[in-house]
Amino acid sequence: MGSISFNSADMAFIRKMGYDSLEHRDDLVTIYNMDRIVETKLHMSPEIEEVHPFRLAQMLDENPRFAKTFIEVAVEYERLAAKGNLLAKGRLAGIYRCSNDHSLQDKARKFAKEAAEAGLPQAQLLYGIFTSNASWLKKAVANDYPYAMFQLGYCYYNGSFGLPKDIQRAHDLWRKANLSHAAFFLLYTQQDYVTDETISKLKNFVHEDRDHLVSHLMANLYRVRGDYQNAYLWYKDAIDRGADSFDDILSLYSKGLMCSEPYSYWVKKREERDLAVAEYYSGDLYAKETEPEPSHTYSYYNSTSSNSSDSSAKTTDFSWILILIAVALAAIIVFKLLF
Repeated sequence: MGSISFNSADMAFIRKMGYDSLEHRDDLVTIYNMDRIVETKLHMSPEIEEVHPFRLAQMLDENPRFAKTFIEVAVEYERLAAKGNLLAKGRLAGIYRCSNDHSLQDKARKFAKEAAEAGLPQAQLLYGIFTSNASWLKKAVANDYPYAMFQLGYCYYNGSFGLPKDIQRAHDLWRKANLSHAAFFLLYTQQDYVTDETISKLKNFVHEDRDHLVSHLMANLYRVRGDYQNAYLWYKDAIDRGADSFDDILSLYSKGLMCSEPYSYWVKKREERDLAVAEYYSGDLYAKETEPEPSHTYSYYNSTSSNSSDSSAKTTDFSWILILIAVALAAIIVFKLLF
């Protein structure tokens, strides 16, 4: 493959589909380059992403550069998917499933199914998540896909996707996955008590591109130790990354936590988040009916609501005019009758 490379599971699929031929060389280079952009500029995984739709919508709305890059990447993947490239369809399934746009979610599910049935491990994992079907996760694990090993282990740990709760099997899968976040979960769930050594080991698996769950779990560790100051910092980081850790951070104040932000600050932040989420989903439901341009969902919804209010106000004003006219006519009639 020269200067480009894919993980072993992808490479096995590439060879199986004949994508390693000279005919598909340019397409593979494009996918490789788009993968790097997704990782370095969007800070997302091109293979499986766990960004909450509300959080992704925030990033798309608040950061024009992020939105522009996201669209450019999607267009390139879409171009190759239109040619039937199943690797590109798997990538699109990975990023589209994070969207709160129902049409994109439907497309993600469709692409994941097509690529999964063809044997792409990434798509088998995604389709297993879409359908809550552990058999697809097991197929991806059989293809030595580490992300599927982590997800299947997580299902065994929680007893989800119809699997029995089996902590030992979860730990075995996380060891086999050999991923930083899998190692984090392995260490985290193995501890009956928290020591300095545990904290030190776990910190080795914490990176800047971590998700909010890792930050929340680190906060829990410090909280168990009674180190409320560090627990506060990690909960705050988790919130910044999109976690709903407000109740946890508020509970620290009853432990004697001393920090610059008062209790009321986080109460207000929680109320703002709840309101934003409620408004977002209300806006999305309205947008689904009217189908405005995707990039203008919020502004369209807000302007429509505003226009409705204005229209209501105008109707009210007009009603008063009719009443005044009626009163005036009645007065004239009475005057003529009397005089």
